[in-house]
Amino acid sequence: MGQSLFTSQTPAVPNADNGNAIHLGTYIIPAVDGWFTHVRWYFPTTSQATAVKAAIYRTSDSTKISDATDVEFAAPGTTGAWNEVELATPVPVVGGTQYAAVIRTPQFYSATTGGASPWPLTNGDLAATAVNPGRFNDDNATDVQMVATAFNNGCYFVDVVFETELPDEEAEELAGSLTAPAATMSGSLAPSAELAGSMSGPAATMSGSMDSSASLAGSMSGPAATMSGSMDSSATLAGGMVAPAADLSGSLSMAILDTSSPNSAIRTTARPVVIATISRETVIMTGTRPGGGQ
Repeated sequence: MGQSLFTSQTPAVPNADNGNAIHLGTYIIPAVDGWFTHVRWYFPTTSQATAVKAAIYRTSDSTKISDATDVEFAAPGTTGAWNEVELATPVPVVGGTQYAAVIRTPQFYSATTGGASPWPLTNGDLAATAVNPGRFNDDNATDVQMVATAFNNGCYFVDVVFETELPDEEAEELAGSLTAPAATMSGSLAPSAELAGSMSGPAATMSGSMDSSASLAGSMSGPAATMSGSMDSSATLAGGMVAPAADLSGSLSMAILDTSSPNSAIRTTARPVVIATISRETVIMTGTRPGGGQ
């Protein structure tokens, strides 16, 4: 079940009027790795026909880490109450790192200021413990902007839904991407099974075996992207492993291994071989062939 920062807190000023659009946010620190899946906001009591937008930023470099297109709450929504919108893609977050959950409201908003603000606030694995974690940006821009300005200990009731785990993929075909600080796929891909998409993260890992006509069609990227195990028969790696230290370790045997990726320097012949590829960084693929040669 997802966690949120705010529980029973409600705004002291439920219907502030900014006169124009304003971006409001909360600086939030998760204690552990996980995902932000939704943004929550306490809607003002005035109904607004224009949709409220939401996004997630990393505060250290003011980078938007949610999708480029901001998500929108249902309009006009439920006034004077919490509303939430699901992010288009769950946003992976790293424990101990500060993020900003930000909304853009066309005019009205809810707030609490001064000594009545709930700061600092901690609930479960989420905390808003920075000095003045409630921030705003009075830019009238259409897209959600990073928030950095603090005033009078303001709280603007922007929140997230945080998950430490996402639902497991049980099908043999995983179409899409696994993206997390430590994205992992472990096990085996049986005949005709397919991993179509990408695995990325500081420690993206696929461990196990790829047998018969199994296929990894996509990419694995990260500072320490790793695939360990074996690729047998007509197994295919069609894509790339791109990272400062990407590594495919195990054995490559039988049939043809097709490394038809822009990151690959060599396409093998039908004979079992061990190959090395060169990408934008240093990418190494190691294994064995009959006779123990390399």
